[in-house]
Parts: sequence; structure tokens; C-alpha cells
Amino acid sequence: MQPEPGDLEATFEHSRAVIGSTIVLPYLTSPTARRTRGLRVWMLTMPVDFVAFAAPAAHYLQHWKGIVVTAGVVVALFALGGLYAARRHLSLLDDLPSLVGRMLVAGALVSIVVAIRHSSAENLASYLRAVSICAGLVVLGRAVTYAWVRLARRRRWVEHSAIILGGGPVALELARLLRRYPQYGLRFTGFVDVESAAHDGLDSAPLVGGIDEVATVVRRVDCEVVIVADIDCAEERLLAAVGTAVLAGLDVWMVPRLREFAVRVSSPDHIGAIPVVRVRRSLRPGLRRYFRRLRRRPARARLAPGGAVRPAVVPVVPVVPAQRSGEAFPVAPRSSTRPGP
Repeated sequence: MQPEPGDLEATFEHSRAVIGSTIVLPYLTSPTARRTRGLRVWMLTMPVDFVAFAAPAAHYLQHWKGIVVTAGVVVALFALGGLYAARRHLSLLDDLPSLVGRMLVAGALVSIVVAIRHSSAENLASYLRAVSICAGLVVLGRAVTYAWVRLARRRRWVEHSAIILGGGPVALELARLLRRYPQYGLRFTGFVDVESAAHDGLDSAPLVGGIDEVATVVRRVDCEVVIVADIDCAEERLLAAVGTAVLAGLDVWMVPRLREFAVRVSSPDHIGAIPVVRVRRSLRPGLRRYFRRLRRRPARARLAPGGAVRPAVVPVVPVVPAQRSGEAFPVAPRSSTRPGP
């Protein structure tokens, strides 16, 4: 709110608030970022991980098959562990325990096969030395790829437009962080909030739409990422808005309500000091219906086209002759624990 021209004290307070704040003006996306919108981090890290692990096979020719197979197992374990999922904060120290643990598991699985096939302790020791070198190269490759991705984000070569649902302190802090620090790979385009929320301040602008207009706002601002912050609305309206974003194929992130408490997750992520969790659509109902159909399929297969029941096929088990003739199975003598008369 602008002060009146004659009020010097109000003008001074307003100037000090604006100059001393950390407001960063919005900016337009670059042409390079438009061309690289389809790129993801896993498109770089996955090939680098495989090549880095399989590179020593050119030197250890006697173990090249085992090294290549181990590289494939390592990439599969990384994918199952979420190490190729979208991340806002890239840190090698956060991923190092998961990387080392999964490489140890992959090396142990393949080393069992190597030990069984060759039956040689020296051959197994040589393979394990090669695997240790491969693991070091994977960690080095991850450090290089993360550094390159952070550089591309800082130069704004790769960025994705994002909107924030909410207008409270957490939403304002997220907007300030995204405007000031481009290494998170997001370009803040505006807030989406309820009608009763006031966005009159410089740090709470721009308001690009209401909570019930998420689909329209996404098309208008060409949004790719939605961050759910401290929005004050009914749960039904929020679920409808988030469901619209998920069905549209957007990348949806959420700030946990109890963010002050530590929560154990496989790959923690955060923007500044604010933890964020990626929202994924649950596949359990679909899988439940699929397995239910599989269970019903044998029962339907026994029905004839006219509705008659097909004759069931009863397997015939050959009878093994017992020790005594005339009996199919030996009969054990009964033993009574009760005392005799």
C-alpha cells in the first residue's frame, strides 16, 4: 500500500520495508528453457550410472560379463529405490547411503553366481576388486552430473514453471525461495488461492486464479509443477484441485502439515528449509480390481457357453502300495496315553 505524498514518516517506513526486503521480481522464461522443457534429471543420471559402472569391463576382460550384468542390476535397484525420481534439491551426501547400499547388494548377488560358476577364490577376489572400482566411478559420475544439473538450473537453461496453492507464510517463503534460487529448477508464475484471501502485498503477488480454476490457470500460465502449501480451504475443494492437476499429468508437490517433525522417507527433498513431498496417484484400486478378475476367471472358465457346468477334471493320483497288501497307505499303530484298567 503506497503512503500519501505528505506523510514523510510513512514514506520512510515504506521505503525501508521495500528496500530491506528480499522481494525478487518475476521474470520471463528463456528460449533455451522452452526447448529443454521435456528433459529430466534421470535422462542424464541413468546412462551415466550404467556407463560409469560398466567402464572397467574394458580393462577386466575376464569379468566383463559379470560387470555388465552388475551394472544392469545396479540401475534396476536405483530405479526401484527412487534414485531416478524428480528432485528439487540435488545432494550427493543425501543419496550416498542409498547408492552404496544398492551397489553392495548388486555386487553380492552377482558374486554368488561368479563363485558358483568358477569355484575359485582368486577369481572372486578379482571380480570384487573390479566392482569396488566401478562403485567409485558411479559415485564420481553422480557428483559430476549433479554439478552439471545445478549449473544448468542456475543459468536457467533448464527450468519448469510452477504455481503455488496458498497464500500463507509458507507459500510466501516458497515463492521467495523459487524467485531467488534458480537451482531448484522452478520458475514461479503465481499464486492460486481462495476468494477470501488477500494478495495485496508485493511479496504475495501475482494471484493468477482461484482454487476452483486450477485447470484454467494451468493452461493460461503454461504450468508444469504445482506446489500445495498452506491454503485455507475445505478438504473437498483441495482434493478436487489436486486431482485435476494429477490427472493433467502435472508434477504435484506438497508441503507436509507437520513439517516441524522429522519423517523418515527414502529420498528426502526440500526447498530451502521447507520439506516437500511428491504426490503420486495410488494404483492400489486398479491392482485390486485386476487381481479380483484373475480370481474370478477360473470360475467363469468352468461354465459352458449355454450356462451348463463343464465337467471338472479330477486328477488321478496313483496309489502307492503299502507294506501290507490290501492297504493303500500304511496305518500306524494307535498309542493310548490313558492308563489301563
